[in-house]
Amino acid sequence: MKKIMFCLLFVPFFVFCDSVKTGNWIVDINEDPITDEKTVRIFTLDKTKLNNETAAFLFNCNSVSLLSFDINDLPKINERGNSTKVVLRVDKKTPIEMDWTKEEIGYEFSDINEINNLIKKGKKLVVRAEFSKTKDFEFSLAGFAKAYKKLQKNCSTN
Repeated sequence: MKKIMFCLLFVPFFVFCDSVKTGNWIVDINEDPITDEKTVRIFTLDKTKLNNETAAFLFNCNSVSLLSFDINDLPKINERGNSTKVVLRVDKKTPIEMDWTKEEIGYEFSDINEINNLIKKGKKLVVRAEFSKTKDFEFSLAGFAKAYKKLQKNCSTN
């Protein structure tokens, strides 16, 4: 059931979903049956919150996204493209404030390597972002390194 939900949430209907779980991360490799174009993403969920209060932390080949599952948190049309502050803290290290961009379904950061270097050896990631109110999300990093390697491998073949 979760696999179907993730496919419907993150992937257009014409694409087939093939997900593999590595630790707390899901590796999603999709191939369009008409064009054979492959899309790859890895993501994890904040499992400390209720379904409508949770969020996903998602990497694709070009960017990292923070997606709140609360419909009230979607950026308004006139806010898209605007900058917003997002704070990341790995384990008990110093929090790092970054400028992310408000996009259609959440917040996005374009340098996946910078985020990878920040979180790759951690155990837990805490993210604070200003949505309809200030929200903190907690993501397990168990399995991230393995999932990121699969992302890199599949992104380089696109």
